[in-house]
Amino acid sequence: MTGAALTGAALTGAALTGAALTGAALTGRVAGAKVGCYLLPHAMALREILEYPDPRLREVAEPVEAVTGEIRALAEDMAETMYHAGGCGLAATQLGINKRIFVIDPAGEDEPSQLRTYINPEILELDGTQIFQEGCLSFPGTREEIKRAERVKVRALGLDGKPFELEADGLLAVAIQHENDHLNGVLMIDKLDAMKRRMVGRKLAKARQEQQSPG
Repeated sequence: MTGAALTGAALTGAALTGAALTGAALTGRVAGAKVGCYLLPHAMALREILEYPDPRLREVAEPVEAVTGEIRALAEDMAETMYHAGGCGLAATQLGINKRIFVIDPAGEDEPSQLRTYINPEILELDGTQIFQEGCLSFPGTREEIKRAERVKVRALGLDGKPFELEADGLLAVAIQHENDHLNGVLMIDKLDAMKRRMVGRKLAKARQEQQSPG
């Protein structure tokens, strides 16, 4: 999920909730506000982000059997890759890694990092409706209005291997649903009608042509 200019019809500037976070409220982002992310203080490896229509994005991820040092290193690489790309969420399947793990940091530019890793996430409850103009690191340069639940309750494992539950609304709820979709091979484009899907395809093709054009 991209970290730039996510707008939400259901956001009014009220704090986003996260019961299992540090206890500090997440600041709600009003329409057009920029969501920033932060670089971690130690060096990690950047990984290639797959772009639509790479078929690997359609793979359904397998559960993580144990939270090992290898999994923790993967989570660190995912966070570094996400921040470097200007995103606020990234799933392992977007890197071609078939594991049920994603990272999210919904913090704004002037807020401390709220990075959290979700391993083997399971959405327990969905409630309400909101519309966000979402972006995705696998759909560079594309933003579309997507309807999702306004509130979500999720259970997952943390990097310590211990389970936690979290309730969220607003941007954090959107990011959790967006990244969890990736683990099931479901993409942002799947939530659009046929006309909008064609438009997204043209936008991506144009962006690739511009990247490949000399000078």
